[in-house]
Amino acid sequence: MKYHEPDMNLTNQINAGLNDVRASLIAENFQRAEFEFHAIGWMIKQFHEGTKVPWSARTPAIDEEFS
Repeated sequence: MKYHEPDMNLTNQINAGLNDVRASLIAENFQRAEFEFHAIGWMIKQFHEGTKVPWSARTPAIDEEFS
């Protein structure tokens, strides 16, 4: 997964991820919520290292993991 979006707004990407975490918690899918939360942390770390991958590019892998 190698994306570079120089104008990616990290705050918006974190909010998108947290919306998915919230939806998973409401659906009582706690394992998925925890996985998504850790993916947000990984996204932030990558962002600060220079790799800017939007949340929407990460969700297909999360969906596959929990299908």
